[in-house]
Amino acid sequence: MEKKKVALLVPSLKNGGAERVVSRLSSVLKKYYDVYVIIFDKTAQDYKSDSILISLDEKSDGKQNIFKKLIRAIRRVFKYNNLKKEIGIDLTYSFGDSANIVNILSKYNDKKITSIRGYAGIKEKKGLKDRILYRPIYKYIHNKAHCIVCVSKVIQQKLLKEYNVEESKTSVIYNGYNTREILKLTEEAISKEEEFLFNNKITFINIASYRYEKGLWHLIKAFSKVVENNENAQLIILGRGTAEKEARLKGLIKELSLENYVHLLGFKENVYKYLKYSYSYVLSSISEGFPNGMVEAMASGIPVIATDCKSGPREILCVDNDINKVAKYMEIANYGILVPPQSPVEDYASTSIDNQELALADAMIELINNPELQREYKQKSFERVSDFSYERWADKHLDLFSSIFKRR
Repeated sequence: MEKKKVALLVPSLKNGGAERVVSRLSSVLKKYYDVYVIIFDKTAQDYKSDSILISLDEKSDGKQNIFKKLIRAIRRVFKYNNLKKEIGIDLTYSFGDSANIVNILSKYNDKKITSIRGYAGIKEKKGLKDRILYRPIYKYIHNKAHCIVCVSKVIQQKLLKEYNVEESKTSVIYNGYNTREILKLTEEAISKEEEFLFNNKITFINIASYRYEKGLWHLIKAFSKVVENNENAQLIILGRGTAEKEARLKGLIKELSLENYVHLLGFKENVYKYLKYSYSYVLSSISEGFPNGMVEAMASGIPVIATDCKSGPREILCVDNDINKVAKYMEIANYGILVPPQSPVEDYASTSIDNQELALADAMIELINNPELQREYKQKSFERVSDFSYERWADKHLDLFSSIFKRR
């Protein structure tokens, strides 16, 4: 029997959570479908695709005005529409706002799945631009899909409220992780210089691009208080961003005299070998969808401290069903420590530190001063991550695709 043809549509395969998911999913699906990974931009590629990779060669030109964005979107729609006809795509699964728009507006008889991978991706009735432009567009797009995949229950809840989508058209699929592969990758050797960096240090680690949502300025300011308490502590950040963002982070590190304590090591293809040497993973995000780096840290066997942001951390670290609860201070949860959400105000002033940042600092200090709790969370990290197995994640997608193909 001839395999159905499935397209995974994503702007690029450069470093990022959605991009990593597409890379994994292309490998899983190719056993059952003819899989095509369709990207807008082939100039930056950090993740591999095990399937046929096709670029529309419609790279974004950075900060564009609305008119230029519209022209770019129209060109992408026409190009993808022609490509779908040429290949005979049966189903398109899109990742990210721009990909979702191209997916729905490219008219063809393929089934269409959109996805929402970040809480902030669902626009509320706040701000003139969101009210009159983005919210109506995204509401229309998702209501036209055969299914909308949400990576957390909180995102699904917000989607139903803000876009009036039928619940039967939504599906919650947590990201999946190949724990066996992750543990194998932790055994890869690091360089002698890096080994020296970790030697005899209490290392807190974060994996994030230097985007606003990751709240790295909060983490650095909070860590300044940790160093005041214990000069043997250090912070490693793996990721990259624009030259401007990197300069601001380095400026804050210098102003706080943390050059010997905070290290920006850049993007690493194998982050897991660094996690093995770390004492705890710290998530400082203002908003998330389902934080990959945090769960991968748990799969590597290290404890987690996380801001109780929307969405993901609470659903991962707690077993209760109250997904709308918010940490008021430091909360010793079932599988890690939660601290209050961080301020959305981007503040690089080294002279100010707010209560949320202090709570984040206190959580790190608590793990240093309570090694028994740290060891307990190491074990619980392994236990919890089994609920987000690669196999379970793959089965959910295969079940979803099968059910959609059966629909008229």
